[in-house]
Amino acid sequence: MIPKKELYLVDNKGNKKAVVLDMKDYKKLLAHLEDLEDVKYVKEHMADETVPYDIVRKRLRRKK
Repeated sequence: MIPKKELYLVDNKGNKKAVVLDMKDYKKLLAHLEDLEDVKYVKEHMADETVPYDIVRKRLRRKK
């Protein structure tokens, strides 16, 4: 999933300062990051109180 090509931009001293990715690899990395953020969100909210569907449905119907 992670790109295997490595292309760096370096400064005058040869220190790596940036990475160059092609768009396909960049989009894969973004998609992977979004998935990780989703997993983190779910883990953080696992203990949140839930409301059964029928109760939510009844509440929504009352508001109409």
